[in-house]
Amino acid sequence: MKFLKYSLYTLMAMAVSASFTACDSDDVLDGYTAGAPSDGPYFASTLAESYDVSAGEASVTFDVSRADAAGEATYQLEVKNPDAQIFTVPAEVKFAADATVAPVVISFDPAKVEDGDSYKFELTVVGASPYGVGSYTFTIMKPEPWKSLGMCLYTDDIACSLYNIGGGKTFTWEVELLQNEKTPELYRLVNPYEPFAKMVNGASFDNSQDYNIDFVIEEDNSVYFTPNPFYTGLTLDPTYGAIIGAQMKSGVGTLKDGVITFPTDGFGAVEESEYGQGWYKANTHGAERIVFPGVELTDYSAEITYAGLFIPADGAQQAIFNVDFGADVENARVAAAITTDVEALANSVVAGEIEFVEVTEPGEVRVATEGPGEYVAVIVTYGKGEPQLYAATEFEIVGSGNVDEGNWASLGQCDFIDGWFAVGLNFPNGAADALNYPASVEIQKSEDTPGVYRLMAPYTNETYVGLGANAVQKVRNIVINCEDPAYCFVEPQKSGWGNPSVQGGGELVICDGGYLYPALGIGQPSQVAAAGLGSTLQVDNDGVSTILINSPFWGKSADLDDLGYSFIGQGEPMIPSIIMFVEEDTPAAQAALKKKVIAKTIDMLSGNIVRTANKSHLMTKQGNNVKKYKNLKKANGAILNR
Repeated sequence: MKFLKYSLYTLMAMAVSASFTACDSDDVLDGYTAGAPSDGPYFASTLAESYDVSAGEASVTFDVSRADAAGEATYQLEVKNPDAQIFTVPAEVKFAADATVAPVVISFDPAKVEDGDSYKFELTVVGASPYGVGSYTFTIMKPEPWKSLGMCLYTDDIACSLYNIGGGKTFTWEVELLQNEKTPELYRLVNPYEPFAKMVNGASFDNSQDYNIDFVIEEDNSVYFTPNPFYTGLTLDPTYGAIIGAQMKSGVGTLKDGVITFPTDGFGAVEESEYGQGWYKANTHGAERIVFPGVELTDYSAEITYAGLFIPADGAQQAIFNVDFGADVENARVAAAITTDVEALANSVVAGEIEFVEVTEPGEVRVATEGPGEYVAVIVTYGKGEPQLYAATEFEIVGSGNVDEGNWASLGQCDFIDGWFAVGLNFPNGAADALNYPASVEIQKSEDTPGVYRLMAPYTNETYVGLGANAVQKVRNIVINCEDPAYCFVEPQKSGWGNPSVQGGGELVICDGGYLYPALGIGQPSQVAAAGLGSTLQVDNDGVSTILINSPFWGKSADLDDLGYSFIGQGEPMIPSIIMFVEEDTPAAQAALKKKVIAKTIDMLSGNIVRTANKSHLMTKQGNNVKKYKNLKKANGAILNR
């Protein structure tokens, strides 16, 4: 072996060096005669590791070497792993006189080697030189016949969806696109995610092998990935491993005018450590796209966000939306309906089966609504006289039967330190950091029931302490009952908050121990209050009111079995929710409020106000702090198999 050769030379040098040290140089050289160099054969280290054969080729040739160009010589060859029905391997290698190399020719029947076939060989020469490599391992393969079409534009909405990179934006870059000459409906993206790793700090790409992604375009221009699922080779978080993508049954692509697009939520994504545990939704922005080389890219993209509800003098409700769309959009249609089927609503808009508002410029749009209910709103963009893309958003109009309705008076802004969800967000120092992020939220007081308050949409990403962490984004007002200031409570109600890493990402319901313990028969209100687990309202001498919710719990629904979760870890404190406000808006009261909310936060950080986990052990369940944010709902989707 090569290493052995160098080792022997080193030992020889050491021996000679030692001899010079111990003896006179004349003694060492006296009578010394160098031996004849070995003339044994060997395989040069420069030989190829693989041989690609094209159509019509019938042999592969390489050389065996020897150090001494002596007379003719023949050496036996031993071969492992050949397919004798396809390949003919010589049993010996012959050196001509004065030749230092001798050719070895492996022949085969080209008709028996299919495109994509690969064969491994291990060849050993008998009597090899001790100073050379006596065995040679190599591969003979016939590559599939691919031709390059040039550089296409690839837009990723798989990894970008999984990690909500850039606040939900997607990335586009150039990727080489190949077409299979034998199967022309088969295409290949060459290592498409290798450039991605250079765009995001901390990302990496596995260069030890190829991670090409293939797809098939059928006669009807439908597009399918193959194989499916597919490996990207891209890692964004080494804790979880490389990202794997999958085309779901709802994700069949469409080729139109040289551009391939895919339905929103039509892909799944997961990382190696979670493989087999369900797929996170991907292509959540509907931006996954492949633009063929030479095709002029058009921008028919669309965005729509719910901005609130307008009720004019005649009482007719109108939902307000902010819409934006790409530069190539000629016009767009906006509509809203009580439904959960986004695609069906978009198709109804295109077919003119539902009332819509047509716009030609981005901005505010108002659409008539039908009353209380959970709605979907869509915008469909048009270009060249045809529908192009659509986007959607969800919102809810609360009916008069909700406890949140009635007559309310604004008390201005309160300081809201959240103990329901903020502790579980991705803050570097966990709960301690959460306490450093009080939000400024409008608080209102009921004019119908004294002592009842509500926080106005505290969990939107515009006001919430964990900015950007709410993936549900439903506008909800949180009602707090303090008719008895010594025993406040929060009845189970939808929060408008949800995170993919928590209970699958759906909208969560909140309540508190003051409601939950008595409802489960664990204790009476007086017992809960005595244990320090109930909520209270206190007004100090400066006119600053403080609602302290000592046992903030959440769950998947209003069912009692689904409640009782809080974000605490082993030995960590449960953080209460604190609402500080003034009912009489005077400069002195506002100054006192500002001073006291700072002091209150300091007290909480020092541990003076926190409620320890063992005080709420009756209902508290271990919650996992969210250390990784995925802007997706995790669900077991059906993978597209063809």
